[in-house]
Amino acid sequence: MGDLNTPHGRQLLATALNKFRPQVILCMEILEHLNYPCEVMDILAAHLQSERGATLFITIPNNGNWVINAMKWHQDHNMAFFRTIAMRFIGRSQLGQLKIIMRPCMQQYKWYWWIVYLLAFCQPINWGFYISRQE
Repeated sequence: MGDLNTPHGRQLLATALNKFRPQVILCMEILEHLNYPCEVMDILAAHLQSERGATLFITIPNNGNWVINAMKWHQDHNMAFFRTIAMRFIGRSQLGQLKIIMRPCMQQYKWYWWIVYLLAFCQPINWGFYISRQE
């Protein structure tokens, strides 16, 4: 696709969305690695607001989970996301004009994630967002 930290990479994303017109977009564990996440979210919002419409799923890490922080699994992230910060982060972009549903998420592909969840006093590992057009 391209490096979303560059204007060229973001233009490639916009071109791909216009060309392929996906109905479902998954943006999982990406935004926290970007230098310019709002620009990328604005491109995604423009696609969702178009006449074609689409549904967007975003996940970002929860830095309120002390076990994840103690294990230093978030060292390569540009931002930290606690519950209210995560919602403001998504809402400040053009995505804030759309219907946003935020939910806690658990990763289930490793057997020990439930142990991490319980040790963190039931703090989710990620925040998940379901974003669609206002209807």
